[in-house]
Amino acid sequence: MSEKQAQVEDILEDETLRLRWLDGTGPRMVVSFTSIQHRHQDGTPRDEFLSAASMDGENKVLFVSDLRWSWYSRAGLMDKIIDYVTRIRDMAGATEICTIGNSMGGYGAMILPRYVPVARVAAFVPQISMHPDLVTEDRWPGVMKNHGTYPVKSAGDVVTEKSGTEFYVTFGRNQKKDMAQAALLPDAPNLTVNMLPRCAHDAAEKMKTAGVLNKAVAAKLTGDAKAVKSAVREYARYAREHFAPTWE
Repeated sequence: MSEKQAQVEDILEDETLRLRWLDGTGPRMVVSFTSIQHRHQDGTPRDEFLSAASMDGENKVLFVSDLRWSWYSRAGLMDKIIDYVTRIRDMAGATEICTIGNSMGGYGAMILPRYVPVARVAAFVPQISMHPDLVTEDRWPGVMKNHGTYPVKSAGDVVTEKSGTEFYVTFGRNQKKDMAQAALLPDAPNLTVNMLPRCAHDAAEKMKTAGVLNKAVAAKLTGDAKAVKSAVREYARYAREHFAPTWE
């Protein structure tokens, strides 16, 4: 982990966006959208899924951080992300893009395919929508008031629109708000939803504790549905033995 971390390079940091780059040997570029939860002590975002997304150095990884935690609604932010993703893809010679993210990052991972060709998406506990027509959670109107309109009304619409993209979405069964978000997803042949027992908004963290996160991510980024199911079953066995059921 520390050796890979030392190879991460800064590309851009301004008031709204930070981009960091980890090179890889293969033609796949993974765009990793960071979340609010995982930050350094100074408040700066961590490079999430560094080990899992790189797949032992095979994948190139672009880490994307919304520094205003605006869910990409800040004026011009999504356009800037799209521009950099496409330019970096071309400069790096990547022939395939996949995305990954957790929570806010999961939302980012799910909406990028609307603007850029993406082969596969691995989203953990994403917000599917924050639009007041679809959800009534108190915090979302404040985000729009402070930053602007969300890029899409629902990430579920992107799943329906982009039938050529495979979406792998993971939720913890013990988080009521996340279950409400999961209910907004469409029934689509290009969508696989995994509901994990004995976890809440910490699904990725619990999978890491169970020792299956890297295996699950690799399966999703390569489109190996059988391996995804195997990792989920392995997690469930571990969870029943080691995690207490809790509700949030």
